[in-house]
Amino acid sequence: IDRVELPPFRAAIAAGVPAIMSAHIVVPALDPTPELPVTLSKTVMTDLIRKTLGFQGIIVTDDLEMGALKNVGEAAAGLRAIQAGADYLLFRFDESAQLEGHRLITEAVHSGSVSTARLDESVRRVVDAKRRFGILDGRRDQSAPDLAANGRTALELARGATTLLRNRGVLPLRGRILAVSPTNADISFFEGQATLGSVVAAKRADAVSESLSLHPTASEIDRVVSASRAADVVVVGTTNLFAYPEQVDLVRALAKEKAVAVVALRGPYDILSVPEIAAYLCAYDSREPSLTATAEVLLGERKPAGSLPAVVPGIFSIGAGMRDFA
Repeated sequence: IDRVELPPFRAAIAAGVPAIMSAHIVVPALDPTPELPVTLSKTVMTDLIRKTLGFQGIIVTDDLEMGALKNVGEAAAGLRAIQAGADYLLFRFDESAQLEGHRLITEAVHSGSVSTARLDESVRRVVDAKRRFGILDGRRDQSAPDLAANGRTALELARGATTLLRNRGVLPLRGRILAVSPTNADISFFEGQATLGSVVAAKRADAVSESLSLHPTASEIDRVVSASRAADVVVVGTTNLFAYPEQVDLVRALAKEKAVAVVALRGPYDILSVPEIAAYLCAYDSREPSLTATAEVLLGERKPAGSLPAVVPGIFSIGAGMRDFA
């Protein structure tokens, strides 16, 4: 964990990141308490984040209404998150849970199980953040955002991040291309209909796009493998293969037919599940700026520019990243 997972947090804190969101995941290596989510762990929220990593900004919880906390309850989870070290509680939908959380925290203050000094710490952090961003004195720019300029910035950031880690003669993609990716509905709540396949197909007349679910069925895999027989090369967008073994089956089935390039659309660790693949690119994201930047590299319109921000154990070290295709 110290070698793989924490370096991005250290770098972000050193760069002045104003907030960190906790995840409702259990990490026994950090807190051995059985089935205790990080959001409720003082060992992680206070001892690790505050004391060891030295973070002084706001810690905000992920949604307390998520299923990972259902055995605790939303309101009780809010109280326990405050006790663990959270500054800001996220309740997305349920007003009654918010009101019950407020009641429990108020009672905890009166009973002494949460000190006023502890709440004051969080209030100071929130006020400091509002002051930093001009919210308290009205300096915050309230004008409509320049969406076109923001889109250009997002694309430039994505171009700088897209990381090529392996290429055994597959990239740039040539000939007839089959571009396979998860359906947009499976990987995005609000970002429109772009997929890796649709973006590649929009750039190349000889490219065909195929979409399938995060848990592709045997019939879906057969359909895509059949489509690959008319292609010269295949690119597959993957999403956290460790959680979706059916995607591993898909990649391996395609690799029996054609040369395959894999694009990791979330974390950079998918190659651990398919270490035999010939080409591997990390997009880190499935939204349109990242998909566009990735397609540019896949098709040779731009050279890769990104560097790996974390270790991929046994394969790649921090900072890895090719600057050309050979």
